[in-house]
Amino acid sequence: MTRLNEDIIFSNMQKSLHSLYTDFRAKLVENKVLFPDASAPYLLNPKPEYAHADFRVLFYGQEPLGWNWSKENCKEYPAYGTWPYSDICSYDDFLTHSDSVDALMEGYKRFDNATHQPRNRNSPFNRAFRQVKEICGPGIMVSNVCKMSYQSDSGTSYLKSPEPLRKKFDPYQNKLRIDEINILSPNAIMFFTSSKYDDLIWSGVPELSLVPAKDGENECRIGKFISPYLPCPIYRTYHPTYLQRSGKWEWIRYICDLAMTARNF
Repeated sequence: MTRLNEDIIFSNMQKSLHSLYTDFRAKLVENKVLFPDASAPYLLNPKPEYAHADFRVLFYGQEPLGWNWSKENCKEYPAYGTWPYSDICSYDDFLTHSDSVDALMEGYKRFDNATHQPRNRNSPFNRAFRQVKEICGPGIMVSNVCKMSYQSDSGTSYLKSPEPLRKKFDPYQNKLRIDEINILSPNAIMFFTSSKYDDLIWSGVPELSLVPAKDGENECRIGKFISPYLPCPIYRTYHPTYLQRSGKWEWIRYICDLAMTARNF
């Protein structure tokens, strides 16, 4: 592939995501889909190495846990530079500010999987990301099953939010996830989420089932999704924090090996 073709692929991917997110925001505003106390949504922004890669992996976590971008963040981490956008610290800010899509896509690029945040960079999640990247190559992006987190008295989690709010927002969120996958065209998808998020993962894919991905292990522990409508092989296991705690860290390499073997899916 020529450099010109690579640049076109990268540019088209970014433009398609920007258009998708702009439409996502417009529909939420138009339909008055409110979600008090929710974080800003987690919007993706691929690097050139993802767009140019021969083998692309989408690496899913659970939810972003307080995701936001502001001038204060950039003061705390000077490597992020100055912040020319509005402060997007909540879902309400996302709906209110006209530059919120640009801001959150730029925030994803600057965050770069906690490259400038030493404490977060060494978390089990980010170490797992780096291991998958080492095995599968540079074409890897992080996303989350839940686009937002929710702050409640019992903690920060989308799953703790009021059910009426989730029921109204989930169709938009689930459609967005599928549309992102179509734009990013991964060769493999890995969900490091646990079974708590399965209802959201399953939504929108017909004839979807989960089968064991490893002999002797239950599909809820390490599984592979099956459906004639899947775009690529999709695997699911526990969040890396649990994999570390339970002594199952080697499952990360196991899933990577499965994905690389199935690359001609």
